[in-house]
Amino acid sequence: MNVNILKLASVIGTCVVHGIAMEAIPTTVIHIPVGEHVLFPVTFHDNVQYEVTIRRRSPLSIKILGWRPSSSEKPYIVHPLYQRRIEIYLKRYVMLKNLLIADSGEYEIQTNYFEAVLKNRDQSIFNLQVYEPVSQPVVTIHGNCGTADNITLRCSVSNGSNVMFHWEKDYLSINDTYATELVIDCINAKEHDTYKCIAKNPISNASSNPVSSGCFDGNDSTDNSRHRIVLVLVSLLIAILAITTFGYFLHESKSSKCYCQK
Repeated sequence: MNVNILKLASVIGTCVVHGIAMEAIPTTVIHIPVGEHVLFPVTFHDNVQYEVTIRRRSPLSIKILGWRPSSSEKPYIVHPLYQRRIEIYLKRYVMLKNLLIADSGEYEIQTNYFEAVLKNRDQSIFNLQVYEPVSQPVVTIHGNCGTADNITLRCSVSNGSNVMFHWEKDYLSINDTYATELVIDCINAKEHDTYKCIAKNPISNASSNPVSSGCFDGNDSTDNSRHRIVLVLVSLLIAILAITTFGYFLHESKSSKCYCQK
């Protein structure tokens, strides 16, 4: 799984990579993994007093931070939901750390300039989308080509947010198969066909192990254990009957010989 490669490529497309965090670019959608840090750049003019506020605009309107560089290096307002996760970085950025999926939304950074009274302002808008990387998909087979006209492949992942699924046959994409299930016609299935499920979201993707059509004549994967138990019991019963029958005929044969000797 090349999860990290896709993750990095996706983030670089909308951010500038720094040593400790990603710098967001205004008016773009920022796709970023959960747990990472993001830097919101602050626009300001030199030699003018100003105040910076950052507000979350959607899905809820929240004033997150207020900061006056002339009076303190630290914010004078921090919303309780963002305590210990947001700070001023190098006096040029607002850094939001340890991102959660719930942090997804639209953010606004506003710089208000002051002289005797309010002068003017700068404003930047950011759209932040946080995702959990997808885990490797698992494919299960439901049905049996020995007893039915078709079987169903089902794909699932244990981790990942906003996951989309796609199917490949013999390593080629199958059109219009953006679903967790793939129905296969047993009549047209070839012995050496292989199928894979692809799970992806904007920051990662992963592939399942290939499944061969040679497995389709087996039992439903959800009932395999039950069928194996039945087969074992039937085999034992046949073996017991065979041993009993053999013993019976052996006993009868010995009895006949004894009778003849008398």
